[in-house]
Amino acid sequence: MDRAGLVTAGETGPRDRRPYSLTESGRAAFREWLEREPGPEQIRYPLLLTIAFGRHLAPERLAAFIASHRQVHASRLEEYQALRADAGDALEPFAAATLDFGIRYEQAVLEWFAGLPGLLPLDED
Repeated sequence: MDRAGLVTAGETGPRDRRPYSLTESGRAAFREWLEREPGPEQIRYPLLLTIAFGRHLAPERLAAFIASHRQVHASRLEEYQALRADAGDALEPFAAATLDFGIRYEQAVLEWFAGLPGLLPLDED
């Protein structure tokens, strides 16, 4: 984006972070992008593919994968809920709606995980 003239790079700061600022061309490109109709959502979840071929895995191995992913989603839900609690009423409506989606998504995924033992032959000892 820097080479395209859409942003200008600032000085490197702490932890090697480099701030960028939008140029006028960058603001115009952003407005053009924002005005486009968003494309359809795409679920790309590698665990689903692993589960689809799960009969080729040892049940305890598949259960370990599922447990690991379940923990990631539980942690993410906790983070989102903490963000919402910390922000209180200060969160602007568009950010609040986006955060609400994240919370509901993680809740739905965790509900799906909760139902897997009834659907799959898993060794979860």
